[in-house]
Amino acid sequence: LMFRADDPCDGELSWGTEPDTLDFTLQTGLGLRQHEAVLGGLTPSTRYWYRFLCNGLDLDAETPAAERWFDSAPAAGSRAPLRAWIVGDSGTGSFGQINARDAAVEHWQGAPPDLFLHMGDMAYGSGTDPQFTLWFYGIYRDVLRTVPVFPTMGNHEGYTANALSEEGAYYEGYVLPSDGRLGGVPSGTEAYYSFDWGNVHFVVLESHQSDRTPDGPMLTWLAEDLAATDAEWLVAYWHHPPYTKGSHDSDEETAHIQMREWAVPILEAGGVDLVLGGHSHIYERTYLVQGSYETPSTDAGIVDARDGRPLGDGPYVLEPGLAADDGSLYVVAGHGGANVRQEGEHPLVYFAEAENGSVLMDVSGNRMSLRNVRHDGEVTDRVTLIKGAGIDVAWPDGGEMLLPGSQVAVRWRSTGLEGDAVVEWTCDDGETWNHAADARLEDDSARWTVPFIQAPAARVRVRALADGTSDMSDGTFGLGGQPVPATPVPLGSTWRYSDDGKVVGADWMKPDRDDKRWPEGDSPLGFGQGDEVTTLDEGARTYYFRHTFWLDSTVGSASWRIRFDDGFAVWVNGELAGSRNMENGFGLSDWASASTAARQTAEGTVAPTRLVGGWNTLAVMVKQAPGSTGLGFDMQLDVQPPAEALPSCGPEPTPEVPEVPPLTEGCTCGDGNASLLPFLVLVGLPLRRRGSRAG
Repeated sequence: LMFRADDPCDGELSWGTEPDTLDFTLQTGLGLRQHEAVLGGLTPSTRYWYRFLCNGLDLDAETPAAERWFDSAPAAGSRAPLRAWIVGDSGTGSFGQINARDAAVEHWQGAPPDLFLHMGDMAYGSGTDPQFTLWFYGIYRDVLRTVPVFPTMGNHEGYTANALSEEGAYYEGYVLPSDGRLGGVPSGTEAYYSFDWGNVHFVVLESHQSDRTPDGPMLTWLAEDLAATDAEWLVAYWHHPPYTKGSHDSDEETAHIQMREWAVPILEAGGVDLVLGGHSHIYERTYLVQGSYETPSTDAGIVDARDGRPLGDGPYVLEPGLAADDGSLYVVAGHGGANVRQEGEHPLVYFAEAENGSVLMDVSGNRMSLRNVRHDGEVTDRVTLIKGAGIDVAWPDGGEMLLPGSQVAVRWRSTGLEGDAVVEWTCDDGETWNHAADARLEDDSARWTVPFIQAPAARVRVRALADGTSDMSDGTFGLGGQPVPATPVPLGSTWRYSDDGKVVGADWMKPDRDDKRWPEGDSPLGFGQGDEVTTLDEGARTYYFRHTFWLDSTVGSASWRIRFDDGFAVWVNGELAGSRNMENGFGLSDWASASTAARQTAEGTVAPTRLVGGWNTLAVMVKQAPGSTGLGFDMQLDVQPPAEALPSCGPEPTPEVPEVPPLTEGCTCGDGNASLLPFLVLVGLPLRRRGSRAG
């Protein structure tokens, strides 16, 4: 962790695992302007809160203590979800830079990034210390307070910084892991380096001043570093991208050409999955590409011409591990704040957009997804890589606001998997999961009735029942706003029924009645006339129907609508809620008291106290009238939210119902003379131990 003061001072850092209990203290130096604190022995995947003092003054006193924190890296090889914010060519102080920043922050809301990856040109025009302070440290202050940044040097920083001597404002402002302390082979220089974060190995090269020849120090080190990694994912980045037709042309400029011809073959041989760059002021994303090193570039390197979008042609599929021949994705993220421009169309690029913005990368196990968040908040591109068999939840996936009571389609794509699945939701970031819908993986979607609650940060998960493979939303979405009516039992639902004319018992309408021996069928049910889907046996006077459904909370009101022929009675959780033409009685041998025209409808209401949060049962008796030749039944139940304010995310009731698997219980989320340089670099995390990957 680092801070810089206007004047020399005596520095002190305190930190701990609670914002109001900073148990550890370290003296960062006497009479220094720049203070660098190296913390060793941190527990992986742990949040720490901290405070800097300069001559006894709190440098960031205006920021609440609860907002001064950082998360340590996960254990080496961990498959815990990783989110990285990718920004390039931003340091102008323009509205474009500020809007791109604000759009990303608004989009990620309750799921901030773990890493900040900068593609260079963070301080226009020449990378001086005042320019860094204005256009980088100042503008990204709130992000840098909590998120470690790993940069590559751009040509504008290179006007005042020297890669060989490691001097200049760029090298003074960063502490980078040149000694391999974060994993990877030590490079011996902060100009280029590597590090591990969970199951991802990152390689950061320097394309402006360093020797780019194949037998030079940088690419020699690169080959050694790639040979040593056993990570599941490999990501590389530098300033000058190998493929672009934005404000720069990769077929005409030397740095682009040399990195494409000399660095890219080494990376692809090492199984690189993603290559990032900046310099060209545009967003560009390629197809899946392999072996395209020639100048000028052609489309011969495309190995998968699909769009790679989870809601389009589907994810790109790679071999597990770091395979050397199954293709790589190339992204230009040079649209962070400088004036954007597109001069042509690159043959390897699937999508290009000359608008300011930034990119979010999410890695979850064997899935990697990227999305371009434009300056106005629109996600204009999303692409996914999956290694082997997996699932990619595509919607809702972060930033949405879902109305309580609305019915939404949870959408996903799967590769190499099929069969039964369950859709679940959480409001406590995965501590507990609640049932949303049953599904088939190959259907790619399932309908979910949004619960009548308020929750600022929810996620959904799709889980295969066969082997437990799952994927959840990368970002969080909100549950709130004006609730809408819900239809937990729509027309066309599946009902269990008894049509054999035999006695069913006096308790047949009770919620705890065991009806597993009854057949089931989709409605409308009847004698096979008109649009009736399920055909019943003819000859009985009385027919019985049962349907069990889930409500996420209590309701404010409820109403039902039934299609019937000739008489009916409806019970809700064992209590009579309405009837028609039942004056002759409710016995098995009693006839309906009047006949009706086919497809007669009736409506009624249900006292809200009869419905509970959890499982509920509808029971319906339908009777024939003497001489009637037809019978039909279908029913719908609608509910309205409570009139009072919606409850916050909290416990859900879990009543036991026969044949319903137990669900996980709901979530219980419920001025001095010094100034802070709000800049976080984690340099003392546990050393990577080869061969000891955590699951």
